[in-house]
Amino acid sequence: MTDIVVKNVDVPMLREQRDALVAAIEDVEDIGSPWGDAETIEFREKQIESLDGIVNLLDAMIDSAEGFGD
Repeated sequence: MTDIVVKNVDVPMLREQRDALVAAIEDVEDIGSPWGDAETIEFREKQIESLDGIVNLLDAMIDSAEGFGD
């Protein structure tokens, strides 16, 4: 595993961006769930899974910046 250090991170703004991403994911799940063929639904699910991974990364960054990830 490689540690990446990013100086001068605005943690409140990072949290706002994380929350906006979570809201967008929830919107896509709510709006798109009954629409599309099986291939489209599978593609959307993979996209949401990838975005969830980014949310997890942002959570880890926020925890680390606030001293909880040590």
